Amino acid sequence: MDRYGVFSISFPRWNEGRRGRLHCKPERHLSDSWPTLVIEAGYTQSLPSLRSKMRWWFNESNGDVKIVVLAKLYPRRQAILLEKYIRGPRVPRPGATNTRRSSAAAAMPEPNCHQEIWVKRTPGSNPATYVATGALILEFPLLFLHQADPARGERNIVINVPDLQEWSLSCATRLPRPKSNVSKTPLRTR
Repeated sequence: MDRYGVFSISFPRWNEGRRGRLHCKPERHLSDSWPTLVIEAGYTQSLPSLRSKMRWWFNESNGDVKIVVLAKLYPRRQAILLEKYIRGPRVPRPGATNTRRSSAAAAMPEPNCHQEIWVKRTPGSNPATYVATGALILEFPLLFLHQADPARGERNIVINVPDLQEWSLSCATRLPRPKSNVSKTPLRTR
């Protein structure tokens, strides 16, 4: 995305406070404003912890953050879960009754998961190959804060299945191997 000069991409250091692993802002909004896209990745973090960070981004930015993508790595399963959240109206529960309080709460936008993509290693593949359940779509108007102009080549950003599979392989080769539950000490026989 940054190769076209459309985004400023920042990789903040871990000790600089609450910042996403990766966040992007359209060039015309490079001041101290919030990014439109935040990517939070977790290796040792739990999925509930990542979801808590996602909610923090949406709540603290007062709607300036438009998309949060969570990437949860599961080394033992040799899989990565991607969840894309967009803030939108609350989804009513079937059969729930409305009260004044619930009506007021319904007016407040809530983050909703719009995409869930699993990228998993094909069992027994050597060399390793990965299979993704779909492409990740980042909506142009949410990223750039204006409608796409197809005449200028503007459209949604699609990270296709082969790219996700290649990215997963790249992640897998950089992560420490999970500890095995099997002891490496040979069993003694009597």
